[in-house]
Amino acid sequence: MKRFIHGIPPILLLILALTFMTQYKQLNDLTDTEKYEIRTFVEAAESDDGKDKENKQNNSIASSNIDAAEDKEVVVDPNMTYQITDDGKTVTVHDDKGNPVFQARMEHWQENIEYYYEKYRLGSF
Repeated sequence: MKRFIHGIPPILLLILALTFMTQYKQLNDLTDTEKYEIRTFVEAAESDDGKDKENKQNNSIASSNIDAAEDKEVVVDPNMTYQITDDGKTVTVHDDKGNPVFQARMEHWQENIEYYYEKYRLGSF
């Protein structure tokens, strides 16, 4: 019985330390990619009614491209025309069929706006 009572404090301290470490990791300490993944996971969990299939497809496209210094994976077809839409938080580039090609945070888009306008032949900004 005495051995059992002496074994409780280390286990209790371990549980408290793990709880503290998991509960108090600040969002400010995360990278932009980690923040984006957490936000999309929470949004997907909240709206998991099957209604947002199109949004989930857009998010899967965006997850590989968001916050990229350059979107090298995206091949620009010279025969396509591209258009942009924004929702205040993100900017999405669509091809002439309406398919999303690239998505970036508004801040990232503003920082590299000249590059994107030239790459997607969007005219002048």
